Amino acid sequence: MHRRLLVLLLVFVLVAGQALAAPRNQGAEFLAKVDAAVSQGELTFEQGLLFKFYYGFEPERLPAEFRPAEFSPLKNGTEIVWEFEAQRDRLSPATVETIDRYLNPAPPGREVTATYLSPSGRFRLTYYTSGGDAVPATDVDPANGIPDFVEKVATYCDYSWDLEITTMGFTAPPLTPYYEIGFENMSYYGYTTVVSGTQTRIVLHNDFLGFPPNDDPEGNQWGAAKVTVAHEFKHASQRAQSYWSEGGWVEVDATWMEDIAYDYVNDYYNYLPSGSPISHPATSLDSGGSGSYEDCVWQ
Repeated sequence: MHRRLLVLLLVFVLVAGQALAAPRNQGAEFLAKVDAAVSQGELTFEQGLLFKFYYGFEPERLPAEFRPAEFSPLKNGTEIVWEFEAQRDRLSPATVETIDRYLNPAPPGREVTATYLSPSGRFRLTYYTSGGDAVPATDVDPANGIPDFVEKVATYCDYSWDLEITTMGFTAPPLTPYYEIGFENMSYYGYTTVVSGTQTRIVLHNDFLGFPPNDDPEGNQWGAAKVTVAHEFKHASQRAQSYWSEGGWVEVDATWMEDIAYDYVNDYYNYLPSGSPISHPATSLDSGGSGSYEDCVWQ
C-alpha cells in the first residue's frame, strides 16, 4: 500500500513539475489568435501582419481584443520580418512605411549612442547609453568604459561566426565593412532585417531582463542573449545563402543552431507546443506541423 501511494505521489510531482516548467506564454497565444483570425477571414493578412509588428514595437496600437494582459517576449521576430519581405510588394504603401519605420528607425534625438567593435573586428555594435533603449550601464569586468553587457554580446557574436561560418561552413553574410548589431527595447528577443539584397543587420533586445527562465549556469539574462545571437546570426547566413526561401523552416533552422551553439541553455523549451515530441518522444514528428520549434532537434 505504501509503495502504491509513493508511486502515485511521484506521478503527481512529475505532472505538477511539467505544468510549472511550461508556463503560459501570452506571446505565443497572441500569434495563434492573430493567425486564426486571418485564416477565418476576421482579419486580412495585412492587418494580421501589422498586429504582429505592433506587438513588438507599439503594443498600445493593438485593438483591445488582441491586446494580452502581459507582453511576454516573442522569440520569432525574424519570422515576422520574413513574412513582410515576402509580401512587401502586395502591401499598401502605408503599411510598408509603418513597418519600415519600425525596422529602420530614425537617427536618435537626445539619446546618446556609442559603438564597439568585437574582438574579431567583424561586428560593430551600436548601442544607446541613455533613454528607453539603453543597454545596462554596468562596467566592472573590466572597467574600461564599455558596458559589460555589450562586451559579452560581442563575444557571443564572434563565437557564432567562428562556429557557424568557420567551423560548420555556412555562408557568411556580407561585411560592409562590419556586420552591424543594434539594440532595442521591444517585445522580441531579436530580429534580423534586410538592408539590401543579402545584406542584413541584427537588432537584439537591449537587456534580456525578465525573460522566461533557461538552464544557463551564468543566469537567464546571459542564456537568452547567447541563444538569440546564435539564432539571429543563422538567419543572417540563411539570407546570404537562400534569400530565406525555406519557408517555415527558416525559423526551425535558426532554433536548431541554438541547440548546436549553446546546447545547455534550452531557452526554446519555453516555446514548444504542449505534448511535443521533445516531452513525449513517441509523438509523431508532424504533430505540430512541419516547421514548428520541436522539429529543430531532428535537423
